[in-house]
Amino acid sequence: MSADLCSQPIPDGISTNGASRTVTAVPSLRDFLSQDCSRPEQQYRSCVAPRITISQCAPPREGTPSQPHRQDFEAEARADRLRLLYRQSFSAALINAASALLLLPILWPHLDQMFILGWLGAIFLSCALRLSLFLGYRRSEHDGTSFFSLERPYLAVLSISSLVWGLGCAWMMSQVPILHQAIIYCFLIGMAGGAISVYSAIQTLVLTTVAALLLPATAWLLLRGDANSGFLGMGGTLFLLSTIPATKILANALHYSFLLNHQLQEATELAELSARTDFLTGLNNRRHFCEMAAMQAEFCRRQRYPISLILLDVDDFKKINDSKGHHSGDLALQHLSTILRQSIRSSDICGRIGGEEFAVLLLKADLGDAETMAERIRSTIDNNPVETKGGGFKITVSVGVATGDFGVEVLLRMADKALYRAKEAGRNQVCQYSSSVDGLLGVT
Repeated sequence: MSADLCSQPIPDGISTNGASRTVTAVPSLRDFLSQDCSRPEQQYRSCVAPRITISQCAPPREGTPSQPHRQDFEAEARADRLRLLYRQSFSAALINAASALLLLPILWPHLDQMFILGWLGAIFLSCALRLSLFLGYRRSEHDGTSFFSLERPYLAVLSISSLVWGLGCAWMMSQVPILHQAIIYCFLIGMAGGAISVYSAIQTLVLTTVAALLLPATAWLLLRGDANSGFLGMGGTLFLLSTIPATKILANALHYSFLLNHQLQEATELAELSARTDFLTGLNNRRHFCEMAAMQAEFCRRQRYPISLILLDVDDFKKINDSKGHHSGDLALQHLSTILRQSIRSSDICGRIGGEEFAVLLLKADLGDAETMAERIRSTIDNNPVETKGGGFKITVSVGVATGDFGVEVLLRMADKALYRAKEAGRNQVCQYSSSVDGLLGVT
């Protein structure tokens, strides 16, 4: 068996997409085996080899930690729009209050001061409500709770704030000369333009805000009957009408951008998963197994932890394909992979490295423990036939075991030697590598 893919050194600290594990937290293999194997032999099958159905043999799909699972891209795009809205809400609320203060010197000599103070108080109160919602969003973002419930309250508070501006400025325009009317109306246009830029991700929010800001003053200007006021009102009306298609284009563009971002992210994750996973069995493919195993083996060598490698090969697999069909052969491989996942620790590394060949790297495991684990796997496979609709059939495996302070490529070659000795000895058995029997590899 070739080990070329496993001969590439893995630098320290490389992460394999969350697949690497902390070796220091690996439980003792001997303790792991003793949990289920302390019963008499006649109870062994019920202890560690429950009967496995075909539905259990299927590789993991949606819902597993290794498989990205996103069905509702629309909801995620909506969440992104809300995040964008709330991230800009803090500065928008402050600008709202600052704009009201800028109008104060212009309006103070011409209007009732109590009205101005009341209007400013309403502006500051609405800003405080918006900031409180912003803080609520930050809390929900940090503790992981859903913040969709904050969407309607924010729309309500923003509408109230816009109406305070729109109705208040419309009344103030009726009390001041034409020059001051134009100044106030320019402030309103500026506020509406700011709303378009800040809230463009949600068209309903933009249109509600712009209408609340401009409609009262625009209607007052158009109904006055004065030529100057009429031209000013018509300009505001054109601005209002132009916001409808403009905001629709902006909102749709942002929505599709968010949507495509999530679709691209899922496609990337699926591509990465396909690059490191065997599609039929759901186990690591050869390349990813070698990368993970090489990294963990190097760590164990530095820490002087024992490591072992188990190599399994299905006996007479070609006969299964020839006599029962390739579909039955696929079911057999899925059946075997399920048993492997159920038999090893979560810290061990398992993969399909050939057609019917599988490997398991056991961390912090000496030769005796590795042989016990290998025999446990072999016996479980032997005692559990592959179940199909047309009836079950039995498979067996030959197993080679190797232990030593070597790299993964050397351990694979050692286990490969032991595996072929198990084949020559009659199959369906476990053999350990022995330099006196199998010969020295000449590699350290």
